[in-house]
Amino acid sequence: HSSLVYMLQCLIGRDRQGLSRFLKIGSPLDEKWLSEVRKSGKDLVLFGAAFGLADLAEMNLAELPGSSIVIETGGMKTHKREESDRGELHKRLAEGFRLPLRNVHSEYGMCECLSQAYAVVNGWFRSVPWMSVTIRDPSDPHRICSPGEEGVIGIIDLANLYSCSFILTEDRGVAGSNGFQVLGRWNPDNLRGCNFLIDRD
Repeated sequence: HSSLVYMLQCLIGRDRQGLSRFLKIGSPLDEKWLSEVRKSGKDLVLFGAAFGLADLAEMNLAELPGSSIVIETGGMKTHKREESDRGELHKRLAEGFRLPLRNVHSEYGMCECLSQAYAVVNGWFRSVPWMSVTIRDPSDPHRICSPGEEGVIGIIDLANLYSCSFILTEDRGVAGSNGFQVLGRWNPDNLRGCNFLIDRD
């Protein structure tokens, strides 16, 4: 019931051709389905948690259309998988899906937020206008860090109309003129997140 799954359900519901779907974890891409996507003339977008996409890329035997986009949503913080460097992850995904590196993007969001931020070039995330992302001093969250200064990522999401709109994450980040970068967990020993729960349960 996360906001990301809700968003994808909405996008799938808008596909009048019925080609959009959730993929089963641990199963390779279906060549027949890929053939239908190619015939439709539509671009293919693979959305998923980092560990799920990495597993899929390793077992992938099918050729994706050259215009395909892969969007990873993070999620390497589990019992079985150590947190992975985003640059290395993107190289693995590009090689596994036989796509140019420029076709692999990132999404940053939280289960608690209805809005997301996206990084298309060089790992710099940009958020939508109603989602404010600031880097806060971990010892004084009221102080916003200067550009280039590392701190904790703070989010104000006005789309969270009936829930908490102000969230101080436990993610380390830095702001710049191009947006913000996510540098990992402030405390890497503190595992949390939907993907951690999947492995634990």
